[in-house]
Amino acid sequence: MIFFNYSANPVTPQESDNSPGSSGWKKRELRPIFADMAEKQIYHGNYIQVFEQDDNGVVFEQAVFRNCVSVIPFTASGEILLIRELRPYEEPRIRLKLVTGFLEEGLSVEENANKELQEEIGKKADRLVPYLAYRQSGSINQTNTFVLAYGLSDSKLPNPDGEETILEVLPTRIDDLYTMLVEGKFTISPSAYVLLKLCIDIREGRGPAKPGGKTS
Repeated sequence: MIFFNYSANPVTPQESDNSPGSSGWKKRELRPIFADMAEKQIYHGNYIQVFEQDDNGVVFEQAVFRNCVSVIPFTASGEILLIRELRPYEEPRIRLKLVTGFLEEGLSVEENANKELQEEIGKKADRLVPYLAYRQSGSINQTNTFVLAYGLSDSKLPNPDGEETILEVLPTRIDDLYTMLVEGKFTISPSAYVLLKLCIDIREGRGPAKPGGKTS
């Protein structure tokens, strides 16, 4: 697992097939762990690819997920909007999470972020700031780019998962979010790590842009 801080260590598409700015779905998102292994694709779905790599009879399996974006929307008063979402095929069936979605071909990270905001909470942002990219590699492979969203206004697109899946939008103060995180009430990883880092950055007066448009 690797975290990239955009302000300190940006990652460009030229550096990796699994870069934060690319869904990479038209080609394998990550190069083989060991380049000299024979590789075979055994499954290719809409969101997951599965590969086998043979190292002299020892078979390694890799799942490659389509890259995704997670959006951290700020209200004008500095609260973060979380959602309670119904996930009928998962356990638990209801979870607290960020606005999140898989990257679509032909759209930038920022365009994907605004599309997810419009589908899930009926908002669009006039300013989007990349914050961190989380890259997981090994048996599970995916890059999740976290984007801060400011200047929200009403703009609704149909939710392809169904409007009934978003149960509630929760404006959450930074101090309350920090308490939720340290008490284990927000459990989705890596979102929990990124939100905890963001809370600490804000509480200590460094890092991300403020809702009013200035950076510290």
